Amino acid sequence: IRKGRLQVNELAADDLAVSGRLEYSRLYPGLNVGFSFYTGDTTHGNIKEDGRVNILEGDIQFRKSWFDMNASIANIDIGDATALNTYCASQPGCTNDIADNIFGWNVQAGVHLFQLLGKRTSHDLVPWVMYERIRPQDSMPSGTAPTPRRNFDEWAGGLTYYPISNVALKADYQHFKFDDGSSSSEVNLGIAYMY
Repeated sequence: IRKGRLQVNELAADDLAVSGRLEYSRLYPGLNVGFSFYTGDTTHGNIKEDGRVNILEGDIQFRKSWFDMNASIANIDIGDATALNTYCASQPGCTNDIADNIFGWNVQAGVHLFQLLGKRTSHDLVPWVMYERIRPQDSMPSGTAPTPRRNFDEWAGGLTYYPISNVALKADYQHFKFDDGSSSSEVNLGIAYMY
């Protein structure tokens, strides 16, 4: 996506897109449900096909007392992927492994430990776990081979400390299992600031 940014005077704007989001938070206290969509053509007249992309996404967030969880699911349908791959094969810097469907989902849960223990403090300590199934090449067009290790499942767990509400110190462990049978793991440390 970053490589697609241009100067305004060089901008190709031959295709239109529509996007939107709906949220609802009155089903149950602490529960927020959301749905997002996007649809639009992508080829800007470089090829005769439209390359329509349709994105559907659903998400939920739930917080009750010390328990916190969220989950999301997304599906991306890419029209004319075969033609897009043929075009990309002739363009420098363009990979011709475009899927015709991308799919993924995740679920994450955490416990606000100080609140669970009844401690009255402005600090927060949250152990959490997450599972996600990511398929950037869920379905490939005829004649296009998937890239090894592109699709994967991930288990992750970690600990996040909030000395104040907008600052987080994080440590986590991630384990990836790829569709080709290989796996890898890593440990991450991070600092985050939300403004």
